Amino acid sequence: MNLSQHILTTAELMKTGMTSRDIHSALKRQELIKLRRGVYLQPRTEQQLDERGWVIAHHIAECKALKSSSVLTRESAALMWNAPLTRLPRYVHLASLQKDRGKYRKVKLHVTAASVIERAQHFDIYQVLTPTDTVISCVRPLPAHETLIIANDFLKRDLCLPGHLSEQLHAVQGRGRQKARRVARCLTPQLDSPLENIAYLVLTDSNLEPVNLQMWLTASSGRRYRPDFCWPRLKLILEVDGMVKYKGTYGAAEHRGAYEYQRQRDLEADGWRIVRTTYDELVNRPFALIQRLQGEGVQTITKVGPGPAL
Repeated sequence: MNLSQHILTTAELMKTGMTSRDIHSALKRQELIKLRRGVYLQPRTEQQLDERGWVIAHHIAECKALKSSSVLTRESAALMWNAPLTRLPRYVHLASLQKDRGKYRKVKLHVTAASVIERAQHFDIYQVLTPTDTVISCVRPLPAHETLIIANDFLKRDLCLPGHLSEQLHAVQGRGRQKARRVARCLTPQLDSPLENIAYLVLTDSNLEPVNLQMWLTASSGRRYRPDFCWPRLKLILEVDGMVKYKGTYGAAEHRGAYEYQRQRDLEADGWRIVRTTYDELVNRPFALIQRLQGEGVQTITKVGPGPAL
């Protein structure tokens, strides 16, 4: 669905023959939904929108109201590039040549270099920073793992060139410099989920010996599996467990549970040891995971990073 076609301003509605009184009556009858002053959503469209869709609709509404002055940045730009955000933006973040003076209630303006704004890409009625500029704009305000999730998603979809993105991250100076370098160390298109990105950042920050990402293993049963992370030297596997695995995203929950059970039995029968971790441990107790992995024989290399702190 092209959502912007279903979001109309007062002027656009009047071009169809509606008057101010007609618009007011349509709102009362819930034939229009007011997104912000002077911008409305057409009927029945809301039935197709989930939480993310509503946030996108409000972004489009603000852009329509502000017209050519709207260039989306930070997590708002990532949202419009369809990045897998761990939390949806509460505000519409716009790039601006001037400091935010509190002019808009649900909009935040962020001082942005003119060259970055000029590179913005046009989509229908709004503009978005380029994918690479979007990542760089997220470095300072967002936690490192959220920026990494966005960056690696863009790499996976070929929206960014790895070398150029790494170069731009290393060029970040001042506040956010260390965070940008942490993200640059973990750039890879091989990770499939936000939780895997968080885990990889923890492993990299902790300076553990290199880990294989998404390596295919053929069990003696003949079945092929692709663990999230593994150390072949130790025959050790790290799996990150998110509830999404068991909520039907990858098939019916009961089938997924049976698959995971069979998978673990096959791998353990071949001598593989499996360590499991969760979002809560990765974000709140990363040292606990690192200690468990070290207990299984994973070695720490010469320290060059900041340690496993999210």
